[in-house]
Amino acid sequence: VLGQHFVPSLELPPLDEEGRLVLILESIIDTRERNLRRRSIKEYLVKWKDLPLEDATWESDSVLKHPNLQLLEGKQSWEGRT
Repeated sequence: VLGQHFVPSLELPPLDEEGRLVLILESIIDTRERNLRRRSIKEYLVKWKDLPLEDATWESDSVLKHPNLQLLEGKQSWEGRT
């Protein structure tokens, strides 16, 4: 069979009262440095709980420290360790 195989998730990711996706950090997959306006910004490739690996996103340190972001206890690793 040619092409990629897709296995649908049986569970939907959690939503808040307004129907927005609730993102919970599961693990840090990778890190990188980017230059933005003469500043070096560290970014983290985040695997989100209940979402497939393909939906991992690059997030800055400031986004991960935002108080409204729910983090899993014990999973706050800023150097790629879980």
